[in-house]
Amino acid sequence: MMVINPAWKKETEEKIARANPRRGDRDHFAITLAWSQSIQWVIMELDQREIPFRVYSLGAGVKKITTDTDCCPCCKKSLK
Repeated sequence: MMVINPAWKKETEEKIARANPRRGDRDHFAITLAWSQSIQWVIMELDQREIPFRVYSLGAGVKKITTDTDCCPCCKKSLK
């Protein structure tokens, strides 16, 4: 059984806390992951904090999770 590294979780929690757009922060949280348990944990953490996010599938099971919901991660054009 594989377990998420507690040090990684703590570091990621701190990054998420610094990138909360509801507080007016300009920093965006973005992470690229391939391991499904870590992807699920990040999504649950963002959902529990009620932070809006998007999940982009990059192929081969790799996902990019970002709190920048206003622009495309590829071309940087506005999605609004």
